[in-house]
Amino acid sequence: MHADILTKIGQVQGKTAKLVNEQEQELLKAFKHRLIDVQDELEREKSSPGDGATSWSAKARVIERRVDDERARADKEDRLHTALVADNASRNVAASLQVFVFLKKSGGSSWVHL
Repeated sequence: MHADILTKIGQVQGKTAKLVNEQEQELLKAFKHRLIDVQDELEREKSSPGDGATSWSAKARVIERRVDDERARADKEDRLHTALVADNASRNVAASLQVFVFLKKSGGSSWVHL
């Protein structure tokens, strides 16, 4: 029974870690694609004939604001990811402690490998 519980905890930990890692990879990929799009747009704007320096400066400021917005969004997603990883770790500790307490109460072995 103890081995089954530890196996289930391990499975939950593995699945959670995999999901968090997949989410992180998807967020990074989306951010990189968006950053490339913004950089491409910036290059197109630089090379296109326009109304002169004033027009170029205004367009550059708009694009730079977009880049800053994307960076802020990426920072927010990174903080969320960090919080989810920490939450996952604390849940794993709590689950292990519950197993230990359960085994102690049910007269399990005095030595438990967690």
